[in-house]
Amino acid sequence: MRILVPQILSKAYQKIFANRPNSMDIVFYSAILLFCYFVFNQADILHTAGSSFTYLNGHIKDFYDVNKRLLGETVYLPSTYMLFAAWNIPVKLLGITNQTTMDVGYLIFWYKLLTSLFFFGSSWLMYKIGKLIGLNKANAILLTIIWISSPILFFNQFVFGQYDIFCTFFVLLGMYYFLKKSIWMSILFFGISFTFKYFPVFIFIPLIMLVEKNPRKILLYAILAFLPTVMQVLFYIDSAAFRTGVIEFGATIPRLTTALINVWPGLNIYIFLASWFVICGICYYADIMEDKNKFYQSVFYVCLAVSCFLFTFVLWHPQWLIFITPFLAVTTFMNRKIKEFLFFDFIMMIAFIGFTVTNWQMNADQQMFMLGVLGKCNPRLFDPQTTLRMSKMFILGSNMYLTLFSSMLMLNVLCKFPNKTNRWSGDDNLVKVDTYWNYARLRFIGGIAIFLIPAFVSFFYALRPESPLKNISNSYDTIHNSLKHLAEDTKV
Repeated sequence: MRILVPQILSKAYQKIFANRPNSMDIVFYSAILLFCYFVFNQADILHTAGSSFTYLNGHIKDFYDVNKRLLGETVYLPSTYMLFAAWNIPVKLLGITNQTTMDVGYLIFWYKLLTSLFFFGSSWLMYKIGKLIGLNKANAILLTIIWISSPILFFNQFVFGQYDIFCTFFVLLGMYYFLKKSIWMSILFFGISFTFKYFPVFIFIPLIMLVEKNPRKILLYAILAFLPTVMQVLFYIDSAAFRTGVIEFGATIPRLTTALINVWPGLNIYIFLASWFVICGICYYADIMEDKNKFYQSVFYVCLAVSCFLFTFVLWHPQWLIFITPFLAVTTFMNRKIKEFLFFDFIMMIAFIGFTVTNWQMNADQQMFMLGVLGKCNPRLFDPQTTLRMSKMFILGSNMYLTLFSSMLMLNVLCKFPNKTNRWSGDDNLVKVDTYWNYARLRFIGGIAIFLIPAFVSFFYALRPESPLKNISNSYDTIHNSLKHLAEDTKV
């Protein structure tokens, strides 16, 4: 027995820290997924999925007006609500609920199942894209694993419980057909993706310019891609609730123009739009169609560059960052420096969580326990006066975390530029998995721990408010205030 125990421990250690994927990785991933699925949730999905019952109750043309009266502003185009409405048909038929309401208890896990199915559907599309760009089956699976273990993706899908995966699914469909050079199918699915979120517009236009140099055809393709959005807008344009809730929600144009360079009193250059125009011009000028590997690499790099500029110079919400994760993952997998970029992803996750929990306090932090299975066990956790806010454990402040996050994005843009040293050639150019797999583990497990550990510190602190952890809270307050005063003193 004394001999067997060390042998068992040794084998377990070897499996856990093996330098290539194994069954223990699947066990860890699945366990963390299930845990986060049931323990954390955010309330946005309750509002969106709850609003969808208005469709099931026969309010089609007045959908936005009825929802404004019942739940407040309804802020998306119809596509998102239609998906949830179709998903909620069994709920209505079984009599579980048939009302437009957010008070549904554990039905939230049914809503989350829909987004999870789209997550796994997107994973299958990533695998198909991997095969299409020249990977064998094993390496296409490995690419898919690199993507689904992206900590930002995992957090938004299974912790934050958002539904931006709908948009990502159709973007990946559009990308798949674009890479196959099936332009009409690509236009169709990119057009559908626009009806969920507007971000795909900014990658669709330069991608079209990459393969089409005829201005008339470019304009035609753009018009066709916008048709699904235009049709939905025209159908509801007479609704005042639609105009205020959807068209004016979030002040989209001001977000695009907030980051600027002032060149003269009253005259500004909008940094993101200027960057985007330059990328579009380069794509129109470039001629890369003959070399298929160069074409694949350039396509993903363009998507990466646009997304990085977008989320550097436009103020984002955490769930929006799902959009960038496929392009980060594919360009990392293509690169000779994959180990370094996986580590950059880990640093990026620290910055992402730091910015999220400091900028959205009592919302995207320990508050997300409320709608999980542990929420009823610890009501003091959700009292702003008694809880230890996670922001107290991220002492650098939102500006510093946002700066670090943006720096990681810019490093990706600068260091992944296609050149001779990191030219993509399919399976022939891949880095061996055993050189970077432990970095992939650090990126995922360490990245998720950046949220989970502080979250549970807050959870247990609220259970024992007079525990010694209170002294830690006071220490964090002191450090936080000191850094705040230092920032004010050094402000230019």
